[in-house]
Formats: sequence, structure tokens, C-alpha cells
Amino acid sequence: MSFHKMMKSCLIVCLLVLWVGTASVEALPDLIITNLTTQTLVTPDTWFSFPNLRRAGKADGPLPAAFTNIQQAWAAPGTYHVMAQARYATDTSIVSGGSSALTVTISPDCSYSLSSAGNTLGSGAGTGSVNVTAGAGCAWTASTNSGSWDWIGISSGASGTGNGTVNYLVLANNTGSPRTGTITIAGQTFTITQQAGGCSYSLSSAGNSLGSGAGTDSVNVTAGAGCAWTASTNSGSWDWIGISSGASGTGNGTVNYFVLANNTGSTRTGTITIAGQTFTVTHLATGNKVAFVTSVSGTGNLGSWPDAGGKTGADAGDAICQARAAAGGLSNPSQFRAWLSDQSNDAYCRIHNLTGKKSSNCGMASLPVGAGPWVRTDGFPFGESIDQLLDPDNKVYAPVRYDEFGNQVPSGTVYFADTTVYGTLPSSPFALACSNWSSDSKSIASVGGSAEMTSGAWCWYVWQYCNGTYPLLCLQIGTGPSLPNFVSSGKKAFLTSVMGTGNLGSWADAGGNTGIAAGDAICRARATAAGLANATHFKAWLSDSTTNAKDRISGNGPWVRLDGVLIASSKADLLDGSFFTSINVTETMVYYSAWDNVWTGTGTDGNKTSDNCSNWASSSSGSSGRTGSGNHAGLGWTDAWSEPCDGDYRSLYCIED
Repeated sequence: MSFHKMMKSCLIVCLLVLWVGTASVEALPDLIITNLTTQTLVTPDTWFSFPNLRRAGKADGPLPAAFTNIQQAWAAPGTYHVMAQARYATDTSIVSGGSSALTVTISPDCSYSLSSAGNTLGSGAGTGSVNVTAGAGCAWTASTNSGSWDWIGISSGASGTGNGTVNYLVLANNTGSPRTGTITIAGQTFTITQQAGGCSYSLSSAGNSLGSGAGTDSVNVTAGAGCAWTASTNSGSWDWIGISSGASGTGNGTVNYFVLANNTGSTRTGTITIAGQTFTVTHLATGNKVAFVTSVSGTGNLGSWPDAGGKTGADAGDAICQARAAAGGLSNPSQFRAWLSDQSNDAYCRIHNLTGKKSSNCGMASLPVGAGPWVRTDGFPFGESIDQLLDPDNKVYAPVRYDEFGNQVPSGTVYFADTTVYGTLPSSPFALACSNWSSDSKSIASVGGSAEMTSGAWCWYVWQYCNGTYPLLCLQIGTGPSLPNFVSSGKKAFLTSVMGTGNLGSWADAGGNTGIAAGDAICRARATAAGLANATHFKAWLSDSTTNAKDRISGNGPWVRLDGVLIASSKADLLDGSFFTSINVTETMVYYSAWDNVWTGTGTDGNKTSDNCSNWASSSSGSSGRTGSGNHAGLGWTDAWSEPCDGDYRSLYCIED
């Protein structure tokens, strides 16, 4: 009887499969049988029998020559040799010669899922990604579907095996209407909705900073009616940032997110894409002590602030700082104190959680020095221990500049402090501290600190009246771990340790040069004395009547101080009026705290001013030169005041080109 005829008369087919070793039979899915060979008899001892095999979903009956989609629990994925033996419906005996060798391939149990069913993008060109979850060895592909080819493309991840990511791009939507397209990924449909031109989106903040523990926070989305948006955690942050609610919406809405505890030992930063915009989450390391400027302001009567909690004076200041720290999700909010002095207690003592005056060692046998170091709420170091932050060390790495939520405060922000560069209450007429921080009188003055300045000026900068509204500076008490690494690489910039009048040719390092050429010679002599590389590439930041300082710098940075802190990332950054930190570290590694101490002749845009000490050749009190403040990281770094040229206590900025 031929094999074909035998199969027609067959009621039940048994498959015999080669058995290797003692491997157990596993429950797995579809069998695909291919490559039917000529009839071959195989010794029965080399085969394993499955007498009850059925075609999926069918009753007992003959199996066709092309075996497909057979569901049966039996062996691991792979290729097996199978013997098919036919039996008559009325006779269970094996038909003589009724056997045939087959090859059976068992596919792995493959199931696929996507991290989301789709995404909504703004009207502009953009990118997105979706994660694929698949079993080991399970292959998949991704392709844009018909109708979307002209605006959706796969940039990477068009195929893969096991888990993977598909990155896609969309072109700008200039159709005037929203549009929807699809990508097929691992057999599943991923839907992309793109808004029509005219939808605009904004977030309530660009990011937030959270303490080291697990926590939650939210950000508000402002969008036009009918404008859809989505929110998703970006790659690199999936393991610690999650969206708890608000993953999509239309019009205005709120995205709630959570972070897992930071046990890495370092501050970490992650991002969420919300309505096509990047929201940055900074998660502080365990143990870091934090400094911030309050996002709220009030008068010198601190007890009148909503966060005062019924307290008055400096105690009210502490309550405000603690309330703000809690609102910002910072760890241990009860540890925060306001940087304030009053007539009984110096800020230096208060930051050690002590009372009294620094001159009396804050009531201790010796002067305490254990407070700090601190990081800002963006995770970058503010400064070392309190004794190093103050005079004479003045070691401030970057302006405090950030509020409790990790948002940068407005340029020019100053805060109540009434505290000198030594951490003490000043003398008259500023010794009242707004009547111990209980007065909002316009006839009482104090001195405030600057949020965008460093050495000295961070606690002692500007005259304030107590009826004005200002924020507070809050520092966390106690001793923290060492600061995270903050050193960047780049070209160097420094403040000269030597000083002189506006007649630069009279300086000892001028080398017989005059004017701007003398300034360059001074910078190169100082760089050489300090052993800096490329000493001959340094130029003085100076303008005269024919030359703009910005045109003298041909390089594009970045520039860093000699302690490794970034100053400006590019020439454009050098000219935008806001540095990352000030240029107040000299070539001898001294942190200089004075302001109005640098000859520049240059405005905030890098262009010349009319004040240049007669092209830097005059030391006359009747001539003037434009000056900058070395401890200023804002507009005042190059354009602070105009001063007489006979002052011999001003330095130069030296920039590597």
C-alpha cells in the first residue's frame, strides 16, 4: 500500500520522536512538520512514542501529509526526527511498511508585548521610542504601515530577538489637522497621533529635585483645548522614575510621578518627556546636606509669612525653611535652618544647631566647624564646611541659585541674611536684623546675600529695607559626606592674583607692553608662573576704543576655573550674561571675595564701553574704566561699575584661547 493511500485510510497517527538522554518532556506549543522524506524503517529502540497526538481542535481522524499547527505537550524547541505510523480504524495493528520518516521543528513559546499602545506627539518633527518585551530567542520586526510611510519612519530597532527597543521619527505636521498612523511591531499595532500645527504646550516647571528617599511629585501641563499629549519616562531612568497617573491627556492636566530610593551613593538625574518637552528629575544622594533659596518671599517680619507656623523671629525663618524643604520633597526637612543672624545668635552658630555668638565659640569650649558640606538642589556642590565657605577661605564652588524644587531662581535674586562674610551679625547701622526679624519697617535696614554670586557676596551683598519682600537662604544642619565629583575639563580661565591701576603698562608683568597688549602679557606671565599648559594662549578680557573683548576670543570653550568648576560651555554662553559660576579663583588657587575688582572696559554683550582708562594707559583719577565683579556669575561679572583709573586694587580676567 502506498504511503498516500495509507494516510487516507488512517484514523489515528502516532508520531515517534528521537529521545536523547534523560531529558524530560516539557509543555510547549505549535509543531511545524516539514521535509517529508521517503519511507524509511527505523529501529524502534531509537524512538519515543506519542500515541495520542491529535491535530489541534480536531476529533480523531487522519492527519494530512502537511502537518501544521499541532498543539501538544512534549519536548523543548528544536528539530526532531519523527516516524509516522498508520493504523486502520478497525485494526490497531501497524500496516506493513506503513511508516515514514519526518523532520519536526518545534518553535519556542513566543509571546510579545509593547511598553505602550501608542504615543501622541506635537506638530513639529520629533522622535519617540517603544520597548518590546519578548521571550529569549523570539524574533520580531517593526515596520511602518501603509498610509503612514510619508511621515513615520523607523530610525533603529527595525528587527530584533528577545527584548528590544524601536526608535521612530515623525516629520512635522503641516496639514492643519491631527493625523494618526501606525507601526506594526512584533505583530502588534502601535498608534502614533500627531497634533496639527497650532497646539502649544508648557509645563509648570522644567524639573524638580527630590531627597534621596522614595518619593512622589507632580508637574502641570498647560495645553489648548483638544490638544492631546502623553508622558513617558525616558531611557536611562526607567529603573527609578515611573508615571503613577497622567500618562496621557487632552488640554490642561497633571502628570504624577514617583521615584524609588536612591541607594547609589551619588546624585542622579533622569528625565520624563511630557507633551514633547523634557522634564528633569534630580535625585539627591543619601546623606548630602542641601542648600536652597526659598521659592516664597516675604517681609522682614518673618512671623507674618504663611509658612511661619505661628513662630516669630529667626524661629519663624527656620519654620519657613522646614516647610519649604518638605514641600520640595527634600530628606529630613526638620534639619533645615535659615541663614540668619540676630542680636542674640549669629548665623554661624545657628547652622551648627547652637545658640550664641561666634566670638564666644557658640557656647562651646572651642569653635565648632562641623557643618556641611552642601549641595544645591540640582545636586551640584555649593561649598565645603561652613568655616571654608566664609572668610578667609571663601571657597564657594557655585552660586546657590536654586529653590527647594530644583528650579533656578530669577537673575538678581537676593535674600534676607544680615550676616557678614564671617557668619556674624554686622555692626551698626545693620545690627538690628529687622528688629530680630519681627519688623517690616521701611526705616530699618539689613544686608542681604546674593543667589548668583559666590565668595563673600553669598551672605553679604546688598542693603535691604525690612518692608521689602525677599526669600530666605536655607541650609541643612549637620555634617554630610564628601561632595560628589564636580571637575570638568576645558580651557582655563582665572583671576590674576596681582593688581594694579588702569595703566596696565605700569604693572610688573607688562614686559614693556602697553594697553591691551600689556594685559595679555600680564595674563601669560601669571599662567607661566602657575605652571599652566598653553600659557602663551591666554588673553586678558579687555576692550578698548577700537576692539571688543568678544572679538579677541576665537575659541569656543568650554572654559573652567582652575578648581575644575565649569564657567561657560561655549562662547555664546560666555556672552549670555549668566555663568555657571564666577571667575574668582586666581592662578594661585585663592578664592577672591571682593567685588568691583576687575578691569574690563566691556559690556555684558562683550562689546567695548566708553570707559577704558584711555585705552588702558591712564592711572589718573580723572579717567575711568569699566569694571566687573570677580565673584559675580551674572551680568555683573564684566559690567558692574565705572571706577577711577588710579585704583590699584583691581585684577584682570585671563582666558585661554
